[in-house]
Amino acid sequence: LLVQTPKDDPALHQGRIVDDQWASYAYVSIRVERRSAMYNLVLDALKTAKNLEPALHDFPRVDENKSEKYFDLHVSLSRPIFLRTHQRDDLKREVKSLLRKAISHFKISFTSFMVFNNDEETRCLLVLDIGSGHRELQLLSDNLLPFLANLRQKEYYADPRFHASIAWAL
Repeated sequence: LLVQTPKDDPALHQGRIVDDQWASYAYVSIRVERRSAMYNLVLDALKTAKNLEPALHDFPRVDENKSEKYFDLHVSLSRPIFLRTHQRDDLKREVKSLLRKAISHFKISFTSFMVFNNDEETRCLLVLDIGSGHRELQLLSDNLLPFLANLRQKEYYADPRFHASIAWAL
């Protein structure tokens, strides 16, 4: 039995290497409202960073004309999870189940800007490092471990640095 595998062209998707699997991840979404000081801080940081490194791409896709009312930041609870098509709904069910068992609301604060490299050393990321809320994020991430082990996926880092990425470059 021969199954045709699509040919990958990383130039079509910003340098990412793609195969026949779905790259997914679990994350906490943080809505940053336009009227907040955080919104302006992220805009100013992105502007400064892009002046220093023009190759940077912003994650929140912020409209510099400020016509958007908000943007979302994501704090990952997992490494990329590579799923087959039939496994995608299982991940959705697991995350929803996790949310029903877990803490419904908690506060998160950011402590500083940092630069991280991804595991493959193909991208650098400009991130906001998490301060308070780390314990709750760790609990959510740890609760995903049995599901990830069942799929033979890597667990999140032993000593995670929870963060929200705001820009990246190759």
